[in-house]
Amino acid sequence: MSALRTPPIWPEKSPSRASAQTLYHVLLDALFPPRCAGCPNWSRASFCPDCAPQLRPISAPLCDLCGAPFDPLAFSAPACAACRARAPHFRAARSVWHFDTPLRHAIHRFKYGQKSALASRLAPHLSQKMKDDPALRDFAPRFIVPVPLHRARLRQRGFNQSLLLAQELGRLLGVETRELLSRTRDTPPQVDLGRDERAKNMRDAFTIEAKSCKAKADWQGARILLIDDVFTTGATLGEAAKTLKRAGAGEICALTLGRQA
Repeated sequence: MSALRTPPIWPEKSPSRASAQTLYHVLLDALFPPRCAGCPNWSRASFCPDCAPQLRPISAPLCDLCGAPFDPLAFSAPACAACRARAPHFRAARSVWHFDTPLRHAIHRFKYGQKSALASRLAPHLSQKMKDDPALRDFAPRFIVPVPLHRARLRQRGFNQSLLLAQELGRLLGVETRELLSRTRDTPPQVDLGRDERAKNMRDAFTIEAKSCKAKADWQGARILLIDDVFTTGATLGEAAKTLKRAGAGEICALTLGRQA
């Protein structure tokens, strides 16, 4: 009887496989050249060598609650004055970068330039923030929830950028994305409003989505990670977190790509 032949064991990175993989990426780049998220330059990385050095990561010292950066030379309190005066409804909010150019350009192209594919280019930075930040590292959310758009804004734009980011992040982390919230009012833009005006503008702007109301047992008491593109004063994320907490959600953290000073 002839001896059984064992299948060949391929090396982890054989030259033939490495060259085939390289050829695949060369052909893919030729057909669909990857672009920098912040400018028209070609770049396989999210941001090209010109844009990447301009990004300003947000790191300690910062407010334990809302993530507001502190002056490194100033006295470092656990929480900023705003959070000491009124504690937010989320346990912690964090942002990857300051909302400067080129991130500002990237998010503008993402939201208004119909560049929805940028979600897959930007979401890995959210995932990395989850791993690096002490407040998020052990949070372990059961669901990722995007901040919703009003249906009128959704029809105009064609997609919710926060939902796309949440879905991409969910795939990277292995966490389910749930659209638990809906927007009750088409609130005016927050850009030109002060902190108090923003809070008033967002008051009662969210409700629990109808299908989620019927399935409360699935998510009540669950940890939730809220996702949005930019943190301004925290009014939007705070109101979203308040709506979820009042409906019975557990601890809530929030994560955004940018933070506006």
